[in-house]
Amino acid sequence: MSRSEIPGLALLACAIAFTAWYAAPELRMNRLPINDVILHLSASERMESTFEHGEPFLDSWVSEWGLGYPIWRSYQPLPHVAAAALLRLFRGFAAPDAIFAAFFYFLLIAFPVSVYIGARLLGLPPPAAGLAALLAFAPSANGDLSRFGIGYGSQVWRGAGLFTQLFALHLMAIAVGVTARALDEGKRSQRVVAGVLLALTALSHIIFGYAAFASAGLLAIAGPRGQLRQRLVRFLTIALPALLLIAWFVIPMALTREIINHSRWEIAEKWNSYGAAFILKELFAGRLLDAGRFPALTLLLAVGALGAVLTSTDARSRRLLLLTVFWLLMFFGRATFGRLVMLAGVPADMPMHRFQGVFELNAILLAAFGISQWSGWLAQRDRRLNLAVAGAVAIAIIPIAVERAGYMKENTAWGEDNVAAYQKEGPDLEAAMDDVGKILAERPGRVFAGYSNGWGTQFKVGWAPVYAFFSRYHYDQVSYLYHSMSKTSDIMLLHDEFNPVQDTAFAIRAVVRPAGEAAPAHLRLRSVHGRLAVFESSPQGYFGITDLVGHWKGPLDSPFDAGVAWLNSPLPQRGFVLSLDPRAPAGPEVAPGAAMPEPTPAQSTLRGLVASESKTGEVYSARVVLNQPAYALLRITWNPDLAATVDGRPAPLIDVTPGFGAVAVPAGQHDISVQYKPGVLKPVLFVFGILAFGLGWYYPGRPKPLAAHVPAPSTKSVVNSF
Repeated sequence: MSRSEIPGLALLACAIAFTAWYAAPELRMNRLPINDVILHLSASERMESTFEHGEPFLDSWVSEWGLGYPIWRSYQPLPHVAAAALLRLFRGFAAPDAIFAAFFYFLLIAFPVSVYIGARLLGLPPPAAGLAALLAFAPSANGDLSRFGIGYGSQVWRGAGLFTQLFALHLMAIAVGVTARALDEGKRSQRVVAGVLLALTALSHIIFGYAAFASAGLLAIAGPRGQLRQRLVRFLTIALPALLLIAWFVIPMALTREIINHSRWEIAEKWNSYGAAFILKELFAGRLLDAGRFPALTLLLAVGALGAVLTSTDARSRRLLLLTVFWLLMFFGRATFGRLVMLAGVPADMPMHRFQGVFELNAILLAAFGISQWSGWLAQRDRRLNLAVAGAVAIAIIPIAVERAGYMKENTAWGEDNVAAYQKEGPDLEAAMDDVGKILAERPGRVFAGYSNGWGTQFKVGWAPVYAFFSRYHYDQVSYLYHSMSKTSDIMLLHDEFNPVQDTAFAIRAVVRPAGEAAPAHLRLRSVHGRLAVFESSPQGYFGITDLVGHWKGPLDSPFDAGVAWLNSPLPQRGFVLSLDPRAPAGPEVAPGAAMPEPTPAQSTLRGLVASESKTGEVYSARVVLNQPAYALLRITWNPDLAATVDGRPAPLIDVTPGFGAVAVPAGQHDISVQYKPGVLKPVLFVFGILAFGLGWYYPGRPKPLAAHVPAPSTKSVVNSF
């Protein structure tokens, strides 16, 4: 290690120590999460079980949320794979929630390291890279914006718990730096590593993967002068092989795009972002980067940006300016640019508000580098001015450190309150959950404890809603959309808890409600544990007996309108459904707004029952008895890769209202089985991508190297110190 690296490493050590100290309580608090960690911990445990049960390669059916959906068909798998591997590795040494909390804590304290490495690879001098690391968690946005940037608000217990974002930020910070080196120097090994890191970033988070690829293209455009053509060629030799490595994920997702939901309940800002006027107002008012404190980080960015502008002959200045401005513009989103964002390759369903984190990461790099440019320029005139710059930066960091420390102390106080409350009511909660398990053992189905927009959000143990604990016990639940990727997600929230027919329609077998409060009349009390009352609801589970009384004539890309019309009609009570499947155009056509059809006289005499049913892992089985040919209804989200059998023989699973599956069954007694079988496309593409990536690097042509990535100091260059 050279002496010049010491100032940067000293600042990095301060950054690590600060977060390590103030985030240490997360090791205990995050075992009882209240945010997205609930989903990510449960999904990681679910991923671990796929290793054990030999389920489809990184493409398993997950029934716990959204009425069933193959989550990793359209959700980035790598962070959950990594967490699942750790759960498996340390099984027997600690509980899964403790292992996951430790992993999340490691990602938190190590993030400044990734920022430092990425900054150095981009050519920032050690003090500037150290300053960037020190500012890694500094952004403090206002309101909802605090939950999606790179500050503590998007990560810690009181915040959003964006596990996959944090995982991807590590990779993106380093990937962009390695790519810059590979573009400028052209070494084969650098380009291989850059391609792998770009692919891993995309597999960790789709949005940040897009940002990494786009940033690589911008680095190719804005590098050292005179070598644009060579850099563009090198960019292609990095990006195209990287695409081969993610083809196994991207292609199957694209081929089944019609099953991925674009939720109508999400606020418009999620998809379109907030627009230029609002974001610029927040930025210049100091609330985007410095909410609740003196706008020190905003001023550091302004000073750093000016320093980069004044030294724009330096390729590093041009690159950081371009990256920061570009991602600020992308953060403006469709609210400003509308469909023009498609020119930047932004998919229609990409939530553009998440570019906030990309902008903030580049903003702190620009601030740190620009300040180092000022420092070098002033030091050439009087080295004492260099000390003055360092002192000014230290003074600016003080309000940031004070506010961040206060935020984390409050986080700890709230989290410890939650732990104490859980310890007090934990035995009651565990007893209630055990009773729920007994109800589901009698006949499988879903559970309910109120909705997040109703009494469910106030029905808590500590700070966590009771329905959050369903995921910790891996019960299938309909209280909260931890994801909205399934087509039935939107209609799930229309469930009326006072309507016993709808409890049956959504296979709700158990309900947990506040003890002592009036409950819907159809619920049957099973037990009371402290403040928690456990009820049994529908006697039916996932399976039911039905028939098709018509087929939907409206758009087939979403079952929502048909599902709403069906749910509000007499058909659910009478046990009939509409076909949404072109393969089964049964009965009369039903157009949007039309009345629901009546069953035929023959259908009115339909009699049948589900004699027994079971759910083993993600295999749904039932024995049905029918007096005439009809359908066995399976109340999970229909998917083209769900495979059904009747008495061991394959049978088509038909898409029916409100987006469930149904299989035709002859009269008599029959055994039905349904499970998810997505085929071999993913593993084949996975192997092909790795082989093609490896073979591609045997190509004999090799671009000539450019000038050194970081120009050697001269009498006109900037001194790389504060």
